[in-house]
Amino acid sequence: MRRHALVALAPLAAAAALVAAGCGGDEAAELQPAITAQVAAAPVAVASVAPGGVVTPGPDTPAAVRRALRGRDVLVVSFVMAGPADDRAVAAALKEVRAEAGPRDGVRFFSYTLGGTRFGDLADVLGVTGTPSVAVIARDRTLANRWSGLVDAGILRQSIADARATAAAARGAAAR
Repeated sequence: MRRHALVALAPLAAAAALVAAGCGGDEAAELQPAITAQVAAAPVAVASVAPGGVVTPGPDTPAAVRRALRGRDVLVVSFVMAGPADDRAVAAALKEVRAEAGPRDGVRFFSYTLGGTRFGDLADVLGVTGTPSVAVIARDRTLANRWSGLVDAGILRQSIADARATAAAARGAAAR
């Protein structure tokens, strides 16, 4: 029993000796950690798009979103968590806009609840780092807007209208 106690205390004694040896009173000496841990950041599968950039699906983007990106509709993509007040408020604003006929025409909504629905690399593609987050993608596949935090129905309506107008202006310029 005594031998096991000594073996268990050996690492603690070694650490104490290292600290004591490094604290010899020489103020010019720098303390070096006995152990250095290297932490590698998790690789991001895709580069995120900045507002105004073209949204390109990644290898793990959900199939429904991949198909929608090949179409002509404005896309609204949201990420929320069940529970927090800000997330509930954004979900209610999205529900309000979806229920209206005007903003809904020519618009596809994709809502992802963290922990409840699979969204693959879509958050990375859109540069989403927290919830609640909403991204509006214009018909020309540029990221029109991305919000992290509260956003209300009025702002969403305006962003959708702007995304439609931007796409129409781009088509008009291309025709000339």
